[in-house]
Amino acid sequence: VGVTDYCDYPEEVATKEKIGGYSDPNIEKIISLNPDLILATGIYLKPIEELEKLGVPSVAIEPENIDEMLDSIEIIGKATGRHKEAMDLIDNLKARIKKVEDKVADIPADKRPKVIYELWHTPIMVAGPGTYVDDIIQRAGGENIARDASNAYPEYSQEMIIAKNPDIIIFSYHGTSDGETVESIMQRPGWDSINAVKNKKVFYIDENLVQRATPRLVDGLEEFVKIIHPEL
Repeated sequence: VGVTDYCDYPEEVATKEKIGGYSDPNIEKIISLNPDLILATGIYLKPIEELEKLGVPSVAIEPENIDEMLDSIEIIGKATGRHKEAMDLIDNLKARIKKVEDKVADIPADKRPKVIYELWHTPIMVAGPGTYVDDIIQRAGGENIARDASNAYPEYSQEMIIAKNPDIIIFSYHGTSDGETVESIMQRPGWDSINAVKNKKVFYIDENLVQRATPRLVDGLEEFVKIIHPEL
């Protein structure tokens, strides 16, 4: 009956009442919609406490990888009385995940392409350990060159990326005045020595497939394996 200002998928959410943003959910609006259940992430714990005091059941989920995303589906299935449907969805997603993992299972570690995933360019921010993207890169048969970073979304200098020499560059923003394109990334000064640029292995992907904890993470996994191992 209600969604945040940032909910944009599936298309049907456009017709739902808006209850505010991440930092400012409108408690009065939520109550006026008379929900039987509130679903939220950890950032909403304080509003959830307020709502529970008013007698509104709430479930908070904070999945950090694909396995926890699947667990969240089961939790939501139980909370909504749709456990069978949730388990059917989980089984389908697990089968798709296994299909990808089986394809790359025999690739030795030293043959796995080095991948970097760029979220932003000024400064360059990449996906490091503990992110959905890191999980997806490993499952898709790649090696995330930012996996040894000290935080989930480190900033890398141009020189660091040149030194790490990724075989594949994947980025997730374009089409805006401050975005990038495959061509602009390939034309960065000094980057012509990077394997990904020399071999024209620079790719765009929709960030919503790999940066939101939804079943679409499996869509993202399937897209990544096509990019990282097109021969499979």
